[in-house]
Amino acid sequence: MNATPTTRPKLFCFVLMPFDKSFDDVYKIGIKESCEAAGAYCERVDEQIFNERILDRIYNQIAKADLIIADMTGRNANVFYEVGYAHALGKTTVLLTSKADDIPFDLKHFSHIVYGNSLIDLRAQLTKHVKWFVENPPTGETPLKEDVEVFFKKRNLADGLINISWQFQDRPLVQINLHNISSRTIEAGSLRVGFITTLDSPLETVEAGVKLIELPDGRFLHMLPNLPALLPDEYAKAGITFFYQPDVQNIDEEKIVIRLFKTKCSRDFDMVLKPKF
Repeated sequence: MNATPTTRPKLFCFVLMPFDKSFDDVYKIGIKESCEAAGAYCERVDEQIFNERILDRIYNQIAKADLIIADMTGRNANVFYEVGYAHALGKTTVLLTSKADDIPFDLKHFSHIVYGNSLIDLRAQLTKHVKWFVENPPTGETPLKEDVEVFFKKRNLADGLINISWQFQDRPLVQINLHNISSRTIEAGSLRVGFITTLDSPLETVEAGVKLIELPDGRFLHMLPNLPALLPDEYAKAGITFFYQPDVQNIDEEKIVIRLFKTKCSRDFDMVLKPKF
């Protein structure tokens, strides 16, 4: 009997690994062919065409991917950062390495494959891992733009860049309102908010439990805790308050990226803080 045909899109595997010719065979033969054999779609960022900065593209694709495959061989700093970012989003990851010591102790409990010098072993093991995810796919989600609106005061952030002026002696609060405009409940933990800034410690959040992640470009992602369930037409708040040292007078402006995350997608909104002295 033939299998029932499906129109479900292929599982998207996004690959994190050093951009070095020595890894070309690992990617093309060991990883890409494994994903294809398992019925999944696989890409590295250097195969894609895009207009944004490469780091922004990588973060976007990590958020969008169904499965992250990361080669930790050589303990490449960029790959480690990107894997940390993926874990902060709760993404499913499969770690690869040619040497077991390249996977730190606190990551060894994550699914990982030690392939040594054998691409045959890598293909056999990775195909099995990816096939399992193909056969047990995550539940589908509605894109953010269809079920969540984001407001700063009465301004919908989807309308474009927002400039905020504030008195230097004050502590500006950047608080957003999230509105579930869909007809279904957004489950607790399935929607997260992050604030990307150039600042690390000079701010606090409306809620405790914020995770600080230093990004490879020098900016900082302040990942807020999981939001509670949002019923249809319900609102939720999230925000951060900025603290500047009083003797600092050379601040021009601070660009903030507000990033909303779901399991399979993300969306960015831009703000600019402009102090008045």
